[in-house]
Amino acid sequence: MGQELDRDEVERVLERASGLATPGPGEPDNESFDEDAVVKAALEAGIPTHATKEALAIEKLGEPPAPKALDRLAGRRWVVIDRRLPIRADDCLEILDRWLVVGHHLRRQDGEPEAARWSRRRDPLTSLQLRARRISGDGGLGTAAEVEARVAEYEGKHGEPMTLVRVMIDRSGSRSTRLVSGGALVGGGATATALTATGVILVPSAAIAFGAATLGGLVVARTGRRNDRQLEIELRVLLDRIGRGDSPGSVTSGLVKGIANRRR
Repeated sequence: MGQELDRDEVERVLERASGLATPGPGEPDNESFDEDAVVKAALEAGIPTHATKEALAIEKLGEPPAPKALDRLAGRRWVVIDRRLPIRADDCLEILDRWLVVGHHLRRQDGEPEAARWSRRRDPLTSLQLRARRISGDGGLGTAAEVEARVAEYEGKHGEPMTLVRVMIDRSGSRSTRLVSGGALVGGGATATALTATGVILVPSAAIAFGAATLGGLVVARTGRRNDRQLEIELRVLLDRIGRGDSPGSVTSGLVKGIANRRR
């Protein structure tokens, strides 16, 4: 009988063994592992089955988009939320589609069995519906250029179906607009300052112009970060509602509710 190992030692051994099993230069890398075999091996190492299955689901979703340097200036390009929901993956996408189409008036695009995309509608009727939704505090995702969702189903601790869902909002369009606007304001102030060297404008005026333009650029960038945070809040609220089993109400019911709240 071999020596017994604690959990930390087992994890270190498995990590080292994985590294040692990596093919060397010139060796074929065609080794693959069945998921059930991975679950069994992890169980023998003392890792619960449900934890391994959830880890496999996380692996299927892949890494979220990496942060960029400009994210600090004008907010993230991708607003990403991961959530575990006690439903099946196909039901998750169906309910999410109902909320985004009916509750936030987005348009469903072509999708895959475990992924879907939605885009913004720009027709006059949708604009009116979103204005009505805002009275009740809903429809906050209706201005998103694109929303993408990916799901991975796994078995929970007690054998119940669970789904790991990742919802992402692409802010590249609005963020670029804000960055360009902010850059134009700062650039305009810098130009005004440069013109003082030729005597075209007075020095005090140039200083004021530069200060105002710089402040304006910072304000424009700050609105981008605020938009980033607001979209994240909207996503969290949406996934909370799906987790509770709520359904999106009609525009009329939301309007009545919003007016009643304002009167109170």
